[in-house]
Amino acid sequence: MTTAQAPLSVLMVEDDALWRRIIRHTLNKHNVRLVDASSVAEALVALDNDGFDVVFIDYELPDGCGLDILDSVERERLGRLVLASGFVDPEDLHDVRASQVDRFLTKPFLSADLVACLEDLAPAEATNWTLRRVI
Repeated sequence: MTTAQAPLSVLMVEDDALWRRIIRHTLNKHNVRLVDASSVAEALVALDNDGFDVVFIDYELPDGCGLDILDSVERERLGRLVLASGFVDPEDLHDVRASQVDRFLTKPFLSADLVACLEDLAPAEATNWTLRRVI
């Protein structure tokens, strides 16, 4: 009997429609279960309903800082954290909550950077996702 392998599950918290489309387009080429939210409030609802291997958070959201999510959810429930921003340099980020972030991506980033980031952070049991597009 073959055991089904779970795809990598990613929560994308991004308010910019263009960035959401870029990330969705990139991850749809791979076997990734993607849920998206455009605000801290939507992210909290998604996290209340489900667990994720990786949570990709934009730093600036319409209802607060993406790191505000850490104030409402136990860190263990969040999976691996990726923080992205085009306005804040990681060296200038003095928010103590940033120490809980596993990876920082500076916008604009390449699709290959996003995939490489997920490859590094994916748990071993999320093996049923492809890193390269199959043509």
